[in-house]
Amino acid sequence: MINNTLKHANAQTIGICFESIENKLLIDYTDDGIGLNFTEAIQKSTKGLGLHNIVSRISSLNGNFTQNIENKGFNFKVELDLPG
Repeated sequence: MINNTLKHANAQTIGICFESIENKLLIDYTDDGIGLNFTEAIQKSTKGLGLHNIVSRISSLNGNFTQNIENKGFNFKVELDLPG
């Protein structure tokens, strides 16, 4: 995610928050870059370490994610079950 932001978003600020609540790991990633069309970015990133790969990894861990779909900045939230 950080690499994608640095490479594509022209962001000045990146924020990452990790939180553990009730056997879940919550990750909140934000930047103040130019934003993106998430669906289009997923389709274009079938090679390398793009969003397609990130979403695939979350899915393989039975996780869930939501994303900001506005055209200013980027927000991506992940929820993963912790072993327990």
